[in-house]
Amino acid sequence: MDWYKILQKHACRANIEKREKDDVLHELATIASKSSENEKLNANIVYEALLKRESDSTTAFGNKIAIPHAAIEGLDDFFVFIVSSRHGVDFESLDEKKVHLFFVILGPKGRENEHLKILAAISRITHVPGIIEELMKSDTSTSLYESFLRSTWSHEHHDKPAKSMKMMFVVLYLEDLIYDILELFIEEDIDGATIMDSVGMGDYISNIPLFASFMGFMNSAKHNSKTIMALVPDHKVEVIVNEIEKVTGNLENQEGAMVFTLNIDFFKGSMKMI
Repeated sequence: MDWYKILQKHACRANIEKREKDDVLHELATIASKSSENEKLNANIVYEALLKRESDSTTAFGNKIAIPHAAIEGLDDFFVFIVSSRHGVDFESLDEKKVHLFFVILGPKGRENEHLKILAAISRITHVPGIIEELMKSDTSTSLYESFLRSTWSHEHHDKPAKSMKMMFVVLYLEDLIYDILELFIEEDIDGATIMDSVGMGDYISNIPLFASFMGFMNSAKHNSKTIMALVPDHKVEVIVNEIEKVTGNLENQEGAMVFTLNIDFFKGSMKMI
């Protein structure tokens, strides 16, 4: 993700004073309009687009952050900026806590895949330990901008031709980890992952009289699992496994999570979501 290109330094704002949701939406729209020469980022147009998105469901997903976003007709490229609030704003957050950081994404219509990647990347970055606190301490727009850039991943993925593909399987007994891993897949441009309900052998062993009483002491949650299956370019496998371990912990020592790959000799077609 080329944050230096899409994150607009001149649009970032530290410690805005507005405390009501509608007032904040107006201010975000005004900031976008004043920070861009693109007439498509008219304050009224941006406000209406952000308001419409919020009417569908709140973009305040918890953890003190909100990601207001909208597709703007006629916009040529993405316009992303960060705004902070020291006092916090009641933004109808899913966890019912006030929002202190707003990551605003304005993008062109028809580029939904890129929009999803930016959403996923922001979500993952804000889960880095300590980043929310660091951004909230930023007293100036410049420090807010620079603190975020320091928190982005330093490694870059160059566009290499994929000589071969692997079928990657991620098996999880811990279902709540699925969403973090899917965000990673979206960011890494892995399209169309399939998620299957799967059952561990413990579910069957428990039906054998000899083992039934013993299996009753085992965690029943480990009888059921989810398996994510996706085609992954060979050169990305190591990177993706490293990122998965940031979610699951070291897979050598972690129970309830496994990753493995199979060679693919032939494939044709696409499972892209959009």
